[in-house]
Amino acid sequence: MLDTRAYDGSKQGYRLVYRPSKVNCCPGCGHTNWYIGRSSAECAFCATALPLQQTGGADFLTDLGVLVAA
Repeated sequence: MLDTRAYDGSKQGYRLVYRPSKVNCCPGCGHTNWYIGRSSAECAFCATALPLQQTGGADFLTDLGVLVAA
């Protein structure tokens, strides 16, 4: 049977994502060096991958003024 209830993201808890305007510590090793891609960021030390917080079809500017292509 198909579940027709609406998705409620508030009940999912904390999700690890890369936030472009924050200092991001790697959950695997604690370093803060990242390779940023189109939809994810990868730790430069241990290769832990995190999805980007904001993804979409358009480019956006972060609080730091850095252009991130989505």
